Amino acid sequence: MKHEDVYQNWIINDSVTLYIGGIFPLNVSSRRYKNIEKAAQMAITAINNNRTILPGYNLGIWINDGACKSDLVLKEFIHYYNQPNVLGVLGPACSETVQPIASISKHMNMMVICYSAESVAIFDREAYPYFFRTIGTDWLFIDAYLEIMNIFGWNRVAILTEESHTTMEYISYMKSKMKIHNLTLIFNQKCNTVATAMEIREHLHKLKKAQAKIIIANIYGQNAAMAICEAIKLKMTQKQDYVWFFPSWVLSDLTSWRGYIDNSCIASEFYNAIDGHFSVRHFPFGDRKSQMQEGQFIETWIDTYKSSDEFVSNYAGYTYDAVWTYALAAHNLLQKNKHAVNGLRTSDVTKLFAQFIQETEFEGLSGKVSFSHGEFFGTRIIGLEILQWQSKNYSVVGSFKPRVESKETDIHVHDWLLTINHSKIFWSNNHIPEDGVYDCNFSFLARSFQIKCETSAVIVSISTCIFLILLISLLSFFFWKHRYNRKVKYSAQIMKMFGIDLLSPLRSNFNTLDK
Repeated sequence: MKHEDVYQNWIINDSVTLYIGGIFPLNVSSRRYKNIEKAAQMAITAINNNRTILPGYNLGIWINDGACKSDLVLKEFIHYYNQPNVLGVLGPACSETVQPIASISKHMNMMVICYSAESVAIFDREAYPYFFRTIGTDWLFIDAYLEIMNIFGWNRVAILTEESHTTMEYISYMKSKMKIHNLTLIFNQKCNTVATAMEIREHLHKLKKAQAKIIIANIYGQNAAMAICEAIKLKMTQKQDYVWFFPSWVLSDLTSWRGYIDNSCIASEFYNAIDGHFSVRHFPFGDRKSQMQEGQFIETWIDTYKSSDEFVSNYAGYTYDAVWTYALAAHNLLQKNKHAVNGLRTSDVTKLFAQFIQETEFEGLSGKVSFSHGEFFGTRIIGLEILQWQSKNYSVVGSFKPRVESKETDIHVHDWLLTINHSKIFWSNNHIPEDGVYDCNFSFLARSFQIKCETSAVIVSISTCIFLILLISLLSFFFWKHRYNRKVKYSAQIMKMFGIDLLSPLRSNFNTLDK
């Protein structure tokens, strides 16, 4: 055929490709994000192989590096905004880079679905109407911490955090929760994101001085490594009945801990010190025997993934489900309005798309996917695992599952159920450590009468003062009595010279001054 190339250009191609703009930390050393883009690509393949979803369309994904840096993330966001047929952004990974793009997404009519940003507090739907995440928020960890404290009889806790724009909100929320439960936040210590060993040591010294035995340490990488090393030197490990909570993925960043601490503590000390610490994390995957929306079992998916990569990131499930969320919501959007693809950046289409995302519900790789309303609007409510580090690996020692109430489209947490397997928990000294309330000079008195150390110190001080007053009074009495008796004896000797015996028990007229 003549001019076949011209003819082919005039043929209408019924298949339109929709894109998701992926932002991943491709060149970050942390293993926790390793190959999560692979999970996104596997989701794309599964969706395109399922012709009942987005019929007449193909789904594609662009993968670019955000490097956990706000400027690069913003650059990629703007790049995707200017591309045609982009449903929205998948990512970014790091909490500190989310706020800027979540803020401007409202004005640019661009969807953002995160797969790992737990720490950022973005719940205001007026300010962030187009922000969603397939992972839960670590604000839900606070409820777990409070229940754990209750079950172990702890009433006091200290927090060591890194300076960030989310820290103040997190601490404020925790204080309000603790007040409701009559618990005490005895110390809130903030350190620089890149602190020196001296600074970390000073922070730990303040915690020790405040008798903080239960410590929630939301610190990472270098700071976490140095904190562990300094805790060894200050005798603040589980061997001394201190209980530490670290983020579950911190140890994946500690492979280069020797460089962080400049060999200031040896390997055996280091690994003995971290043994027994606790962590809380969202369930990374659903029940292994459960079947996903595509018909594949979770266990089969994990085995397939491991066949080419032994390490499976805990964020792989959330990444996979975020892609499916885009696909299912886009399917419903195009069923409702087949011309929506031509107006993805318009306000009406974006609002409708956000509504379909909010209403999306399916069985995913990370469990049942649905987005809550109310306090944590746009965030999934996921159960939590309670972990303890034992012999160079995490052991699951409990769970913290939400009791979710659902009324029409309103989904919120009614209550939580904490389950602890006490037989699996390792305590260095074979007993549950105390929270430091009786860690003082007069601990016996404080423990016996169930009072605070400060109160016992006051009681001892008052008792000591009373005892000293009584002792001084008694000594004074005996002193003056002894002096008086000496004076009487001396006077008696003089009077005896006149024939008067003052010390004689006999009283007669012959033994008087009238004699």
